[in-house]
Amino acid sequence: MDKLKLVLGRGVEFLWRARVTLISLAVVFLLGNLLYFLPEKVWLWIGLLLIWLFISALWWQRKWNGVLLRQLLKLLIFTLAFLGIAIFAVRSVVVFELVLMIYLLGLWYVAAAFYVVRREGTFRIKDLARLYWGELIALFFALVGIFSATAFFGLGLWAVMILAILSAGLIFYLFAQRQNLEWGTFWLYLGLLAVILGELLFLVFPWQRGVFFKAFLVFLVYFIYVEFIQHYLAGNLTLRLVLEQLVFGLSLLAALFLFDFILALI
Repeated sequence: MDKLKLVLGRGVEFLWRARVTLISLAVVFLLGNLLYFLPEKVWLWIGLLLIWLFISALWWQRKWNGVLLRQLLKLLIFTLAFLGIAIFAVRSVVVFELVLMIYLLGLWYVAAAFYVVRREGTFRIKDLARLYWGELIALFFALVGIFSATAFFGLGLWAVMILAILSAGLIFYLFAQRQNLEWGTFWLYLGLLAVILGELLFLVFPWQRGVFFKAFLVFLVYFIYVEFIQHYLAGNLTLRLVLEQLVFGLSLLAALFLFDFILALI
């Protein structure tokens, strides 16, 4: 009986401490389901979702600062990824709900990581690593959603370029914050990234390829670009490392073309 009271007490204490996060996620869950069951008002639900995420982040942090901005950007890129995957999940309510649950878990982890920052003043190393890879995965699926929007919403080349570069720019800003880049250096690297991705998108947009193919190609270029900058800032960017990264990228690209070719034959 004492153990049961102890467990119940801890459960109630956890629910009380996590009440803000739980309420926020409950509203996100509701808006996510409205996206599925009332798709004719999709832009209204997306707008309300973005507004609610802003309110939730402000509620979590309780003041406007740089930490709040980084949290908002992480929530935004996770949301773009959710919308990108949701496009392919609309045919099955079970798959859609599974995608929504994964999205909610991602938001929960972001909230938990930033709660530690608010309490201790810094990120835990493991949180930084997990959020970094989470951001990269989210960027890929956000790109999938952007390319999918060309078929679902009739987006043209310039709209795709702007959305894709903005998505990559959000992730790059978070990368720059971790690297403590000066603003001048950040804008220089961001401008170069925008030019590279703009030229790439101009080439791949008219290709008669699947959205995953195009998204992965853009993602691969972004990933290699950031790897170059990271090693350059660390002072260990050597010719051998550059060649290794290029071979790695070309190998993945060749495998991507081969896989796409095999799918076309099936």
